[in-house]
Amino acid sequence: GSEFGDMMVPMGNYIPDSPLTPRRTSIVKFKSFVEIEEETQTSPYFAQLLDRFSDAERTYSDRLAYKIENAISANDRVKFHVLTGIAFVFMVIFTFLWKHVSEGDELHSYDMAGNFFLVIQVL
Repeated sequence: GSEFGDMMVPMGNYIPDSPLTPRRTSIVKFKSFVEIEEETQTSPYFAQLLDRFSDAERTYSDRLAYKIENAISANDRVKFHVLTGIAFVFMVIFTFLWKHVSEGDELHSYDMAGNFFLVIQVL
């Protein structure tokens, strides 16, 4: 049987509250997801798609972009987590740059924590 079973579905211009409208129904059998999936995978069009895309190269960046895109579409807050991570990476990079540029300067020469604090203040 199917996942949803047999359901009575109104056919035609059926108005349920009208006493003058005859009750005409038909039994419709709905397919389960597994049945639809099997039907799709055995179709010739699916075989053409499988042949076309089975030899495509998938790089690490493709997989990463795919996972990030799916995560963002599944949860609206993920984009803010990604943005926070990218901002933190840039802060760390700017901290090292600040340390490298201010090595000879006595006035602005701090340890890494002090440089990170200055970068946060600037950004």
